[in-house]
Amino acid sequence: MYEENIVNQPGMLVESTVSNKETKGKRPSKEIKKKCRKDGPSNDAKTTKKETFNFLAFFGKFLGWECKYEWKTNPRHWLTTIDIIFMWYHMVYSQVQHFTTGTYGKIFEIFACYGISVSCVLKFWWYLKYFREITALHNFSAKIIRQASRQLAEKLQNLELLKKRIAQFLGFSAVVSTAVYLFNPVQSVINRDKGEMVSLLPYEISFTDQSTLSGYLIANACMSIMGVYAVFISLFVVLHFITIILNYSMQVDIIEVDVKQLDELWGNHKKTTVVERHLFLRNICQKCQDKDNYMSEVKRIFDRLIFAFFCGAYLSQVLCLYEVEVKNWIPGYGIAYGLFTEMLLYCYFGSKAVSINERLCYVLTQSNWYTYDMYSQKIFLHLLRSCMNAKELWIGPLAPLSFFTGIQIVKSIYTYYAFLTEAV
Repeated sequence: MYEENIVNQPGMLVESTVSNKETKGKRPSKEIKKKCRKDGPSNDAKTTKKETFNFLAFFGKFLGWECKYEWKTNPRHWLTTIDIIFMWYHMVYSQVQHFTTGTYGKIFEIFACYGISVSCVLKFWWYLKYFREITALHNFSAKIIRQASRQLAEKLQNLELLKKRIAQFLGFSAVVSTAVYLFNPVQSVINRDKGEMVSLLPYEISFTDQSTLSGYLIANACMSIMGVYAVFISLFVVLHFITIILNYSMQVDIIEVDVKQLDELWGNHKKTTVVERHLFLRNICQKCQDKDNYMSEVKRIFDRLIFAFFCGAYLSQVLCLYEVEVKNWIPGYGIAYGLFTEMLLYCYFGSKAVSINERLCYVLTQSNWYTYDMYSQKIFLHLLRSCMNAKELWIGPLAPLSFFTGIQIVKSIYTYYAFLTEAV
């Protein structure tokens, strides 16, 4: 009867699930109002979300980046820009120096650092292009928390605590990893009488002679600043990606509660009319459409960045492992470890997005849809079909962003590293 109102496209579910004639003049019953009423938001979830966002904002403030619609360039942003230019200049300068002095072996070490340099430029471009869209995604999730019912308070609080703990853990891990990375160069300076001083990176800094103590300290101070900026840029992007993916789970939690309430309405149909139950189903369809549009926006924002990052990180890890194996290049361990960790984080939370959508499919299939009228069953079928065809994050045109893909990439890195070791 109302088949013409159904829009059966992925991400575009329902324009209207009931006709205007049916709904005109109808007012929701007390039961529907009770189901749809939004109680006061959970203060705990709001507070925890604010703490998590402030933690993320700390990295942004250091870089001069903020999640605001009216963000403007500022001195800290220009310092970040200068640091990236400084990094690229000395990377090219170092390659020229190694080529002119005949130390061709060190050119490979410079190429191994391209993963970091390319990553910084990509993330710099990514923020300037998408900071408004990122802000909109965060504001959308904050609005959900403000309007959430008390039934969702505990789930939202647990989710916000999870995001906060993940952010804190990654921040702490970055500090520990940086300290471990600095251990060998610092030790080589302390024991400089016993051997050669080890540089943080294979860069040659202009107007410095790293064979002297003062030149070594100045050069490594410059490289330390570049490294700190690289770590902050990576943490800023990775933490926002993780937060946005976990916010996707929040939308599924809300739909799950609504589906259970719809089951209750059809189970006790004397308290509501058919039109009111259709309206409630329409509300669920709109939330599913919001969920699909949210993931489409996440794909648009992150897909190209992740693809380019994986290309640079892949090359760098192969070269780092080669230099470690052939020349025992100690800094290569740290560079490969950092890029490998970031790569696996993207893969894991790409899989997380898929599992979140699969959970929604499970919720829909386990509902009491067979107790609905024929019209509602048809709508529910389209809803399930749309969820089963939901979009996934991809590494460009190569493969889905998933943990399985990450494992395959790791195997491929080892294969090419072994080939390079034997061939060169």
